This record gives sequence, C-alpha cells and structure tokens, in this order.
Amino acid sequence: MPDESDSTGSQISSLSTSISMWWVSVRKVVGFQLNPSTQPIRLVPKAVRNLVSYAPPVGLITTLTFLVPDPGLVYLRSDHRRETHIDTSDPCATMSIGTIYTHDPNPRSTAILAVAKAQGVKLDVIIHDKKSEESHGQLLRVNPLGQVPVFVAANGYVLTECVPIALYITSLSDTTTLLGSSRRDYYDILKWMSLANSDLLPAIGALILPLIGDRPQVRKNTDDSLQALYTDCRTLNDQLSQTKYLIGDTLTLADLFTVGTMVHGVMVFHKLWDTRYPRMMEWFHEIYEMPMIKEVAGDLHLLDIPLPFPTPPEEI
Repeated sequence: MPDESDSTGSQISSLSTSISMWWVSVRKVVGFQLNPSTQPIRLVPKAVRNLVSYAPPVGLITTLTFLVPDPGLVYLRSDHRRETHIDTSDPCATMSIGTIYTHDPNPRSTAILAVAKAQGVKLDVIIHDKKSEESHGQLLRVNPLGQVPVFVAANGYVLTECVPIALYITSLSDTTTLLGSSRRDYYDILKWMSLANSDLLPAIGALILPLIGDRPQVRKNTDDSLQALYTDCRTLNDQLSQTKYLIGDTLTLADLFTVGTMVHGVMVFHKLWDTRYPRMMEWFHEIYEMPMIKEVAGDLHLLDIPLPFPTPPEEI
C-alpha cells in the first residue's frame, strides 16, 4: 500500500507546480513571440485592441523582460506558443506608459495586468528575482523597500503599493465604470481592496506558503491565520448574499482585485469553501471566467490536497 506521506508530498509538489504554471499562464497573457537574440530575454506580445466597450484602440504590453533565465521559457517555446507581432506602423502600438515590477507569481499584480489589458494600456513588465543581485539591485533603485509591485511611469514617476497602482492604471480610462459611479462607491472599492490586500491574502499565504517550503511574513501562527481567513470569507459571503458584486450590481475594480488575491486560496481550499461559502465561490468563478481576468490568469487548477487544518466552526 502506498505511504500516505508520499501521497501528501506528491500533492504538495503538485501545488508548487500548479502555482508555477498559473504564473506561466499570466505571462502568456496574449501570446508571446520569443526573441532569443535579445539580452536580457525579451518576449514580445501581440497588441490587443478594443477588448471592452470603453477601451481605447491600443495594445497592452510592449515587452516582458526577464532579468534572469526562467524555466517557464521552455513552456513558451512549446507548441502552445502562438506567433504574434506588433504593428509598428501604428505609433500607439509601440508606446508604453511605463514599467511594472512584479514577482513570479504575485496575486497582487493580476488585476493590474487584467485592467491594463482590457483598457488597452500598454506596460513593460519586469519579473523580479529575489535571488538575483542584479534583479534585486534594479528593484531597490526604484523602491528602496524592495517590495513589488512597483510602477515606474515613462516620465519617471514612481508609484508603490498594489492598491494605488491598480487605481492609477484603472483611472487612465475616462469612461471606465470600474471605479464606481459615486464617491461612496469609490471608498467602498478602497475598503474591499484593502481587506483583500492586508488581511485576506496574508492569511492565505500564511497557510499555503509553508506547504511549499516558504515562510509566511505577516501572520503570527496557523490559528491566527485560520481565524482571519474564515472571518474574511464569511464577510465576503455575507456581502455577496445581498449584492451581485461587492459594490452593488456593477462590476468594479474591487471584484477584480479581490479575486486576484484569492486564486491560490481557491486552488487549495475549494472543497471547504464550496460548502461553507457558496455565494462567495459562485461570485469568484463568475469573475475569474470573465475574459479580462481569464486571459491574464489562465486556467484555474483545483488541487486535491489533504489539509492539516481544522474545519472552521459553524459560527465562522
């Protein structure tokens, strides 16, 4: 009979692989054309046009630069890679508003890339490698805290922290509805994004990172993380039992950002959450399957992992 510990180890390895492949899907965004003669490695994606009604007719990302060799490039060289090009006869197709520095993966960047893609805002994306002195040194020059994401505008303006970056990118469209229709909507959007960024995602990370050999940085211990996670999920489920989206009946940046931070949690906790927080999970899958998220985040891989955590009590 197979050793149960071997099965658990295999599942944890599957988690790490699935997380890695999820970010490969993010990097594929619209299909990348490998240019092996350029150093550092540069991947040139196809311009995306008129994806949503309010998007100006321009593309998304001009170049995606890896500062160090990346194993995911093997996948991009496979038959899954689609040959693409940028129409250089259109000046807008070769212009970028700036650069995003991010990790591989970084749930805090998903909504930023998705909104940029949908609104036709083109960005350069640099994948930061914490183990590379060159990569980390470049990040420190734009953000002495050494944290990502960081946005550096073409004119040199530097913006740190994922919430203001997401708001800034979204606000570049004069006709977007993703920031709500009133001042109250805007503050409610900030409320939900802050919850997802400062409470929900750290709780998910504190529980999942140890499973793949990494160290959580915020939560004190497992019990603290579980309590925060279950409370946040209940809060989301209660809100979504009253409204279609987090801000009434209109999709906003709050929905896109929060779903982006939940991806790894859903991958691991989906069975428990389907039972305990059904409305939250219905909303999650609806948002995740929207083209503006799905085309950035890729397919969702639900894992069958035995969780070494207690089931939450009924009142949570």
